[in-house]
Amino acid sequence: HFVIGGAKQRERYAQTFFGRVANILGHFFSVYCVYKMAMATLNIILQRVTKVDPVTQVLRVFLYHLHYDIDIDFWSQHASFILVGILITVSVRGMLVQILKTFSSLSSNVSSNSFVLLLAVAMGMYFISCVILLRMNLPENYRQSISTILGPIQFDFYHRWFDVIFVISASLTIVSLYIQHKSKNQIHLYED
Repeated sequence: HFVIGGAKQRERYAQTFFGRVANILGHFFSVYCVYKMAMATLNIILQRVTKVDPVTQVLRVFLYHLHYDIDIDFWSQHASFILVGILITVSVRGMLVQILKTFSSLSSNVSSNSFVLLLAVAMGMYFISCVILLRMNLPENYRQSISTILGPIQFDFYHRWFDVIFVISASLTIVSLYIQHKSKNQIHLYED
């Protein structure tokens, strides 16, 4: 009964303006994830670190085939900042939700000061790691600014390990979602 009610509620939400925007963004980020998986796999196989951010690369290919003559650097810079902003916001929000779920079950055993301190440390480390790893989605001139601020860090090492971890986790997520989808279909067959 609760599953049907939740499905109806999601269906009603999908008909609203915000639901449609969320659906479009979901499709966009699904395509972006597939692209990112393909590029990360190539980076692992070819042992390379890309020098051009994905937005600039896609805009160049797209506009080359459409024969448009616009300033790619200008538009890719703005699109990259929007994409990186959305990725960092969604990533940090998702991490916070997971941390709050974990700590809500532990909160009775841990004092509130320890909880706040641990949350602040985890949030700070996660945000810095997001900035380091998402630096690759920025145009080259902005990457140098982040490199200067963070100091002598071996970014190529972190980007390579990020690609490996990303491909493994994305592949495992796809497999688990497929299994979950198949098991839901089997449950619906038995209910009918």
